[in-house]
Parts: sequence; C-alpha cells; structure tokens
Amino acid sequence: MPKTATTVSGLRCERCNHEWIPKQVALPHTCPHCRSPYWDRPRQRVHRTLKERTRVESREIAIGRETGGVR
Repeated sequence: MPKTATTVSGLRCERCNHEWIPKQVALPHTCPHCRSPYWDRPRQRVHRTLKERTRVESREIAIGRETGGVR
C-alpha cells in the first residue's frame, strides 16, 4: 500500500493554549478544554498595562501638586 501525505488543520484556544482537531467543519462556539466562548480572540493585556501606567502617572501628578512639587 502506498503512503500518502495528509494535512490536518487544528485549532488553538487563545485563552488556555489547548490545541485540538475539530470534529465538525463549522467553528466551535467554545473551547473544549476551558469552555471559553472567546477561544478565538487574543487577550487584551497590552490595553490593561496602558491603563495601569496612566493611573501611576496621575498619582505622581497628584502627589506633586499636594507637596508643591517636592517629594
């Protein structure tokens, strides 16, 4: 029997990094491992760090105003 090359495409959850081969042609609604409905969307961690940075800068400005610019 001759050997043939087969290509199988799988899916990966952006939340838990679980990889699987789908049983159906349609995309699943949730990840089979973590059950997240957002399995195909990356997390927005960069956005959170920018918010944290602005909070820290606003605290420094507020402290500067209270102390007259001297820490």
